[in-house]
Amino acid sequence: MVKEQSAGQPSQNRHEQAAKSTGKPTAKKVAAPNIATKGGLDKPAPRNEAYWSKLAVGPYLGYRKLDDGTGTWNGRYRGDDGKQQFKTLGDKLASYDAAADAVRAWAKGFPKG
Repeated sequence: MVKEQSAGQPSQNRHEQAAKSTGKPTAKKVAAPNIATKGGLDKPAPRNEAYWSKLAVGPYLGYRKLDDGTGTWNGRYRGDDGKQQFKTLGDKLASYDAAADAVRAWAKGFPKG
């Protein structure tokens, strides 16, 4: 039996719906930090996976925060075939803009669909 929702009741979000249908709780998605700002680079917790920022269709810029508080810049490119390519840019790039320019230059080498 489907319970109708009245106009004054808030709808269940997808996490509540998934938990109800499977009987298991689901994790809520946490907003990624804005790696384009200095404050955004300071906030994320260290982890193995980079925090990604989409630059355009295809290229992404990532920042991987390390345990010692430093980090490395990474590039990712998803081609029209769906395959991903990765490039480590290192930690010598001074800013988001410099790292983004490096990823864009690297991504120009991939064929366009």
